[in-house]
Amino acid sequence: MINKRHLYITLLIFVFIGCKKDDYETVNRSFGKGYLHGKLGSYNIYKIEEIIYDDFFNTIDTQRYQIKELNESYFLDNLNRNSMRIERYKLNSKLQWDILNVYYSTEDNYSAERIEENKRLIKLSFPFTVDAIWNTNQNNSDNPITVFYDFINEPYQIDTFQFDSAIAVRNEYINTPIRQRQYYEVYVKNIGLVYKNFISIDKNAGRQRGSKIKQQLITYVR
Repeated sequence: MINKRHLYITLLIFVFIGCKKDDYETVNRSFGKGYLHGKLGSYNIYKIEEIIYDDFFNTIDTQRYQIKELNESYFLDNLNRNSMRIERYKLNSKLQWDILNVYYSTEDNYSAERIEENKRLIKLSFPFTVDAIWNTNQNNSDNPITVFYDFINEPYQIDTFQFDSAIAVRNEYINTPIRQRQYYEVYVKNIGLVYKNFISIDKNAGRQRGSKIKQQLITYVR
């Protein structure tokens, strides 16, 4: 059976080719800005559960911790785009925040990007449309992850938080005898990421290698 989404993608390609150039250029591609991070000085605190599968030692290691992301300052990147420096802190056993690393985020009229662990990731594609499909790893050397919008500008609730408008990005979930893959992120305007579930596991002879990471917003200040 032909996958309906794959068929839809093929049809979109033909539609795109048939569109006039001026029709494409008049699209408001900036629609959707403001979802990647909050304003300067705001911060988010997340609880994170990270599960590491080691096929060599055949072990499963679970870690739970909290991360704070602070929107520290604006700067111009090497393409002269307005960008945000995001300082990340990890809560230690004394309930103090230790600096962990620094990420960067940038929005232009085509996409919203984050640089994480020196990898440039395309988190969002503009404008928000149900037919948007992109590779989040397009600008780095990692294996492609093809994602699309699960929902756009819909109410979203997570624990005690109730948001009027959120968007979700996901991949086609994969769970076979040899691999499991899931990419799911939810963003709220002027706050940023509020939920993430990422799974990348390879299976071989009853053993597993890879990780599962679940990240959930527990506090935000804006």
